[in-house]
Amino acid sequence: MKVEAGIDVELMLAEGVALLAEAAAESTRNAADKRILRTASEGLADTSRTAEERLAAGFSPEVAAVVERQPIRELVTVSEQYPLLVERDLAGRGAWYEFFPRSEGAVFDPTTGTWTSGNFTTAAKRLDAVADMGFDVIYLPPIHPIGFQHRKGRNNTLTPGPRIPARRGPSARKPAATMPSILNWDPSRISTLSWPAPMSWASRSRWIWPCRPPRTTPG
Repeated sequence: MKVEAGIDVELMLAEGVALLAEAAAESTRNAADKRILRTASEGLADTSRTAEERLAAGFSPEVAAVVERQPIRELVTVSEQYPLLVERDLAGRGAWYEFFPRSEGAVFDPTTGTWTSGNFTTAAKRLDAVADMGFDVIYLPPIHPIGFQHRKGRNNTLTPGPRIPARRGPSARKPAATMPSILNWDPSRISTLSWPAPMSWASRSRWIWPCRPPRTTPG
C-alpha cells in the first residue's frame, strides 16, 4: 500500500534485503534455495529498479515456495502446547427424537386384551420415517428396570405384581429381569439396514443409549 501511495519505502525494502540475506545464509538450506533467496535480496536492494519491481522480487512465487518449505528462522516462534478439542458439527446442533423401542411395533391382542411389546428389530423399521421428519439424533430412554423398591405396576399403579421386571440388587441373585421381548433382535440384521440418517450413530451396528438429551438434566 505504501508503494501504491508513493510513500518512501527505502527503510521497508532495506529490512527485506537484510531478512532475505540472513535466510540465505542459514546452513540448513540447500544450495538452490539459498540462490533464490540471495537473488531476491539483491532485487530488493537494486535501486535502478522501480519500487514496484523491487518489491516484486521479494514476493516472487519462487521465494514463497522456499519460505513455505522452510520458514525463515528469525520469524519462527514456538508457543506453549494447547489441548485441542475437535467435535463433529452435529455435536453443536441437531434435532433429537426420543425413541421408545417397546412402543414401536407393539401389537395388541383383542382376544386376550394384552399387548406384545416391540423390540429393537421392530423399532429399526421406524428409523427411516424418523429421518424423513428431519431428526438427526435418536436417543433412547432406559430399557432396564429399576430396583425392587419404588417400582410401579400396570397403568402406573403403586402395587407392582410379581411379573413386573426389576434389576439385579443386593437381594437378587438372578440377572436383571429386562423384558425378554425387548432383547429379541438380531444385531447382524440391524447392522445391515440402510439408514439415510440419522448421522448420529457411531456406527450402523450400535445404538445410542443416553437417557436424555444434553442440558435437560435439572440442577
